[in-house]
Amino acid sequence: MALEERITLLGDRVLIKLDKAVDHTLTESGILLPRTELAETDGGKLTTRLSNKNHLPQGTIILMSAKAQELLPEVALQDRVYVADHALNTSNYFYPDRTKLVQEFEGYICIPHILIEAKLNNGSN
Repeated sequence: MALEERITLLGDRVLIKLDKAVDHTLTESGILLPRTELAETDGGKLTTRLSNKNHLPQGTIILMSAKAQELLPEVALQDRVYVADHALNTSNYFYPDRTKLVQEFEGYICIPHILIEAKLNNGSN
């Protein structure tokens, strides 16, 4: 049974399957560049570090509650959207199986409709 058949979203929630981030970039000359992100040292200086984020803040709408459909008529199921970056910086992800301890984020996120920032047109990235 598919995930969208097993659950009913309440309130203004939207279930999104986030896109997986690539682990590295390969240059034309064959050099592997690891995925990095900005970080701040204890002294307040900016530096870079290896990123531990596995998903991008964009994805496909899998399921919408009735209220979310009313409040956000511009998007529909299977539309590609951007979500607010701070929606990913929390431990409140939605996990289909809540009977097990979570060890790895599977890419689904259940958020309020207001955290959808934009719709990607023509299925482009």
